[in-house]
This record gives sequence, structure tokens and C-alpha cells, in this order.
Amino acid sequence: MMSESMGGSGQERERCVLVVEDELFIAIELKAALAEAGFRVLGPVGSASDALDLLHDERPHAAVLDVNLGVRK
Repeated sequence: MMSESMGGSGQERERCVLVVEDELFIAIELKAALAEAGFRVLGPVGSASDALDLLHDERPHAAVLDVNLGVRK
């Protein structure tokens, strides 16, 4: 059995990255940079609960998470 990356289906599966970031401008920049690098971006979302909701239907290959999510300065 051939894997998709070896041409089994005729097209390679796009890598998906989840973005969880509550700062709007940072989220927009992350999404643009990841899309430009060829990733399919899931989100961005601004909370852990919104991220969990997305994970019911999607299984990203990686995630970029805000370590200070919800912390106001």
C-alpha cells in the first residue's frame, strides 16, 4: 500500500496547524506566515475552549499556542 506522500492518491495531504492566540494582530500575522509557508491554518481562535471545539472535527499536525492566553497586561 502506497502512502499519500508517495503518490498513492495523486496528491499530497496539506499539513494543518492550529493557531490559538487572543491578540488579534499577532493571530493575523501568524496565520499569514503559516499560509505563506504552505500550511493550512485551523483558526486562529482566541480561547482554549474554542480550540477544543475545533478539535472535535479536525486533527491538526501541529499547534501554535499563546502561553499567556487570557492574561491581560
